[in-house]
Amino acid sequence: MFVCGGDEGIRTLDPYVANVMLSQLSYIPTNKRFRAKQYFPRKRSVCQTLCFVAAQNVNSGHTFGRKPAAQARRTPTEGRRKAKNTPFLGANILYTDAMENYRDHIPLEETFTLFGPDDAGMTSVLFYAFNTVITLQAFGEEALCRKAFDAARDRCRYFEHVLSRTLPHSDIAMLNAAEGGEVLVRAETYEVLRAAQHYCAESQGCFDITMGSVVRLWNFAEAHIPRPGEIAAALTHVNWHTLELRQEGCEHFARLADAQASIDVGGMAKGYIADKLTAALANLGLENFIVNLGGNAVAHGRKPNGALWRIGVQDPQDKNRVLQGIAVENASAVTSGVYERCFTAQGRFYHHILSTTTGLPVETDVAGVTIVAPKSLDCDGFSTTLLALGIKRGIAFVRQHPEITQAYFVDATNKITSAY
Repeated sequence: MFVCGGDEGIRTLDPYVANVMLSQLSYIPTNKRFRAKQYFPRKRSVCQTLCFVAAQNVNSGHTFGRKPAAQARRTPTEGRRKAKNTPFLGANILYTDAMENYRDHIPLEETFTLFGPDDAGMTSVLFYAFNTVITLQAFGEEALCRKAFDAARDRCRYFEHVLSRTLPHSDIAMLNAAEGGEVLVRAETYEVLRAAQHYCAESQGCFDITMGSVVRLWNFAEAHIPRPGEIAAALTHVNWHTLELRQEGCEHFARLADAQASIDVGGMAKGYIADKLTAALANLGLENFIVNLGGNAVAHGRKPNGALWRIGVQDPQDKNRVLQGIAVENASAVTSGVYERCFTAQGRFYHHILSTTTGLPVETDVAGVTIVAPKSLDCDGFSTTLLALGIKRGIAFVRQHPEITQAYFVDATNKITSAY
């Protein structure tokens, strides 16, 4: 762990940040280099981690003020690709793009509402992340629950800053902007991308994390339908095999061989995060709790009376209605449906599960599916595939994959068909 001095004390920086700092210098006008709060007014806490070095840096050869001509066109991504060759100069750390990601704005980032404990001893918290409402509920000492919930919120903020496709300084955004270059990524990003390759390979062509070029053409909030030519051009850049990953020591690298390809891990990232939050809460001492990331639920332990947690099979057309309850213990249940993001135009129904071959909403007899498995990542990673395959082929798929405990398919009439 590296330490960086700031204007209000000492902050610790993880090895990833320290590794890329010197290679991604934000060139600051000389007359303002000691006035960090003025130059970066949006995020005071970031400024506290700055260490503007005076005489030491003059001797080390680092340039302040105007960018040297040779570096004027160097992008943050290029700096990140060269990070592994950058020497670490002790305390002479400068503000870099590696820390910029924590300045990206997240909607309702400060929202955090705590409830309880209630008469049964359950403490709950609600906050906003990943464009959805996060709910955590636990039985245990109030102080322990509060500590664990605070830690969970911090981890969610970290993962959103790292894995978001839309936040400009996330690992995913930097990879998409690299135009075929290799990018240094965090270990968590590497794990998600490695897992994504597995789910793509298993999906029978129904799931591809390089659908980003197609997905961004659609706007389901504004009922925008892209032109056929736009879709056809974007589909030429959909091929998950173009994602290349490698590890060198404790460093992780990713590259899109197709410079126009675009990664979107939204189809599985919440499952990965739910598993990480579950492990974190358990490591902090909580034994009986439930994590709900807006459709991705993990139940750990039991209720104080010995009863199992129950997770509902949601009505695909009404998020406030449950069709059936599922008893689970130390397992995850993930619900996904075509009605999550959709619109109707000229008498046709459009939903957000897009075909990897046509770029249009996939034709399926599944309105919604709830998957149960020990790992939330497996639930999330296979959910798109099961929706696209349809009920008959989806059931066959589940029975061929023992990591899936059960799956409940809901059709347009709300009839439920289970895999077993």
